[in-house]
Amino acid sequence: MNFLKATVSATVMMAFAMSAQAQDKVGLYVNLGVQTLEFDTYSAVGRAGYNISRNFGLEVEGAVGFSGQEEDGVDITTPYSIGGYLVSRYPISSNFELLGRVGYANINFEAEDLGQSDDVNVDGFSTGGGIMYNLNENNGLRLDYTTLLANGGSANIFDVTYVRKF
Repeated sequence: MNFLKATVSATVMMAFAMSAQAQDKVGLYVNLGVQTLEFDTYSAVGRAGYNISRNFGLEVEGAVGFSGQEEDGVDITTPYSIGGYLVSRYPISSNFELLGRVGYANINFEAEDLGQSDDVNVDGFSTGGGIMYNLNENNGLRLDYTTLLANGGSANIFDVTYVRKF
């Protein structure tokens, strides 16, 4: 199943990258926003990226947790996460772009019960997609979904960010 997801993701990325569009906004960009893991824990997320062409780029992201959940008397938080991605873009109108991304991510979980805490790092292959609304040439809003595949399981991550292009 993981191989199938990886194959489909790679195919989508190649299709996006091969679409012939004008190279009009290459360069640096940053994202700032809110991220949730399974709608249980919440983090502030930041990204820095570089658009190599109109349809292809690279980005790194980091998130710092600010809200967790309590389950069966155990407080669960995600103190931080980091990741690196290849990003593909496909404009569907002058204001909207579809996004696809594949990469590698690490999420740190912390569980605290009766004053005792335990840290667990989960890392692995990540794939996802989203949509971006361009407010103008330099500003936009982005909605993403990413799934982290690790240790025989998966984690679903959603985020909403403000985009600033330079």
